[in-house]
Amino acid sequence: SDLFNEAIACFKKAIILKPVYALAYYNLGDAYFAVGQKPAAMRCYRLVNNLDPKLAQDLLNYIEKTEKERELSRRKTNGQRI
Repeated sequence: SDLFNEAIACFKKAIILKPVYALAYYNLGDAYFAVGQKPAAMRCYRLVNNLDPKLAQDLLNYIEKTEKERELSRRKTNGQRI
């Protein structure tokens, strides 16, 4: 949790230096999510979408792909048919 709090501070500094840095907002959102601050994370993710819709869509596609791969792996591990 200390590392995530450190990350939050760093991403906030990056955003102060470059307020339109969409990836910093995304990473800040991830750090907030990791420490259980879901409302703050969602605010950051919305800002990513406002600042860079293509980045937001690319990240969403990556997350969806990763989740599908995890589900397939979980099913294989449990011996379920795919």
